[in-house]
This record gives sequence, structure tokens and C-alpha cells, in this order.
Amino acid sequence: MAPPRAEKTPHMKPFLFLLAVTAFAQRVPWTTSRLIGSPDPTPPYRLTLAFPQFKFKEPVFIAQDPLSDRLFIAEYGGRILSFFPNDPTGKKDLFLDLGRGISAFSFHPKFKENGYVFIFSHADLKAGARKGQMSQIYRFKLDPATNPPRLDPASQTLIIDWPSGGHNGGEAIIGPDGYLYVATGDGTSGSDVNNSGQNLTDLHAVMMRLDVDRPDPGRNYGIPKDNPFINTPNARPEIWAYGYRNPWRFSFDPVTGQPWVGDVGQDIWEMIELSSKGSNHGWSVREGSHPFHPNAVKGPTPFTNPIVE
Repeated sequence: MAPPRAEKTPHMKPFLFLLAVTAFAQRVPWTTSRLIGSPDPTPPYRLTLAFPQFKFKEPVFIAQDPLSDRLFIAEYGGRILSFFPNDPTGKKDLFLDLGRGISAFSFHPKFKENGYVFIFSHADLKAGARKGQMSQIYRFKLDPATNPPRLDPASQTLIIDWPSGGHNGGEAIIGPDGYLYVATGDGTSGSDVNNSGQNLTDLHAVMMRLDVDRPDPGRNYGIPKDNPFINTPNARPEIWAYGYRNPWRFSFDPVTGQPWVGDVGQDIWEMIELSSKGSNHGWSVREGSHPFHPNAVKGPTPFTNPIVE
């Protein structure tokens, strides 16, 4: 028969506490660390929900209705919804169900007159793998008979497409010069394995500039006569700037009209770039202003350093 289990005496806990205190007092101070600094201070701001009464699935883009106080939200899966931000009921109205993924959308500057909206669609998410798929820019027209507003599905017009991939960009926005600017990524999920960053023969890793109001015969856009690579052998004439990895968002400077581009980096650097006609932003010879594939073939124009990285 096993002996009875010993019980802890009431004096055991004070003993263990004394032992722990003694061990702590005998610790040798750590003076060899090369770490310096102190914890970050409390941020001077606090994040709050802007519209707590509204729920969305993977919202990726928001824009103001040019004609009312409505806001429009694009969901990554392919819907655009509108709502009044002060509506306490959280009511949302369908503006468009594209049936394929949406990255962004924009209103034509003359939306009040023509009702045009441009949609940047990266892929058909229901199809699974993106190999063989296309990124696409569509134009839709507002159905004037609808209230709340809806786009007319029958007005869907494909402006341009190019092979999809892991880094698609992007946005499609009418610039202050009246042309449609389209920012695209390098089309891969790796380190520019197709060497598109400095390659002007495809539409990856570029910013296109298209005339959607005066299309050329046989397509739904025209090539502006002053695009920089029209006379460059084998270059796509749509290209206005290049060398981006994944230019997810951009907007136009209100003074100069130049695009400010938020470009998603690869390993270390994220970039804010100021683009101009023919500018080369370095990918993938460089990530930002730092070497990445330094021995890769370079494009025909010099590198432009990011404004922020």
C-alpha cells in the first residue's frame, strides 16, 4: 500500500515567496544590451468607427457622389453600395453588382451630364486561380430613372484589358487634362518574375493614359498624340509612366496635375511617388531608391526617386 501523500504545511507559501524575493535580489543587472530607447508614447489620436451602423464585406474604396450627400463603397468581391452617412437605420442601396472583383471606381468629371462611371476590375474571383484571367477597365452609365441611383448593366463597355496576376494595381481616373489614367501592377505575386517592371512591350507595372472621349477606330479608347512612347520601337503607346510594383492608389496634385502614387513595395520599402510624363520609378531594378535586381535590364528613361519611402 502506497504511503499517504504529504500535505503542504501552512509555512510553505511564505517560504517560497521569500525564496523568490531572494533570487530576484541576487540577479545581476543586465548592462550589455545594445537596445536603446523607450516604449512609444500614446498616440495623439484614437481610431473610431466612422459609420458604425453600416456593415460591409471587404470594403476597398470609398467615393463621394458628385450629385448628392451619398457615399459609395466598393467591396472587393464585386459590389458597389451607396448610403447616406447620417442614416441611423444603416440602409444600403445597390449601385452595381459586377460579378467579378473590384479594386476601385471613379466618376467622370462630367458625370452630371453623361452619367459615366469607370470600374477597375482585377479578376473574376469565382474562377479561382488568376492564370489566364484579365484585369479590365469598364465604363457604365447611370440609369437616370433610378432612385436610389443604379448603374445600367446594359451600358457595360470594356475599355481595355490586360493579363491579370498577383499585383494588379490600381485605379482608373480621369485626370485634369481629360484623359483616363490607369495604374497597373507587375502582374505577379513574386519579385517581378516576368521582368515587366522595365519592359514597355506589355501593360504591366505602368500608368496608362487613354482618350476615352475620342476613341480610335476598332477600340474604345484613343492614344493621346503626346504620350511619351508612341515612337519607341515595340513600346505600347498607351504607356505614360512605368516602373511600378503595385500602384494601389493615386490622386492628382491640385496645382501641378501630376499623379501622386502609393506604390506597394516588395520586402522593405513602401513608396509615395510623384509621376510625370515618361517617368521610370525603378521597379524591379530597384525597390524605391534601393537596389533590388541591380543587374536587370533598365528601361529607356532615367530613374525617378520616390518622394517618400
